[in-house]
Amino acid sequence: MRYGGGECILETENFKIRYATTEDSELIVTYIRELATFEGKLSDVSIMKGLLEKNAFNNDGVSIILSEYLGFPVGFVLFHEKFSTFLGKKGIGLMDLYIIPEMRGHGFGTKLLHFLANLTIAKGYGRLELWVHDWNESTKQFYLKHGTKIVSNIRIYRFSDDNLINFAKKKQVQM
Repeated sequence: MRYGGGECILETENFKIRYATTEDSELIVTYIRELATFEGKLSDVSIMKGLLEKNAFNNDGVSIILSEYLGFPVGFVLFHEKFSTFLGKKGIGLMDLYIIPEMRGHGFGTKLLHFLANLTIAKGYGRLELWVHDWNESTKQFYLKHGTKIVSNIRIYRFSDDNLINFAKKKQVQM
């Protein structure tokens, strides 16, 4: 899904969207930690620069884009490919959209969302799905004002860490 390291996607006089490269890893990890702090989940963050570089820049369905204003980074988006069995089409799952606090309210998040919507359509995909915490009213309102619909009958269930390992051990499969 990625189109090459650092490739510029959109550029106006003062604003630029580009694909992230491994050289941006430290900044991205900083943004992830800031986002986790906002969400009250910093203690859950284990990602480090090397781990991000190994797992997010391998052209395996994960993409990261950065936004810049007047040449300074102001935010990022991390997204990945998904597949809908009902639609029979791929889609994009937006995991994180983060704009630094002092640059919010200037339309940068909307520009990033427009890019993802246009990418979804250009690729012939059927959905752009966004994850939002139940308590995050400002983000919910941001997405709703742009026309998203809430999927009210679906909850996320997750295996991770020890519960993933313990479940897998119950019936091991040779890989």
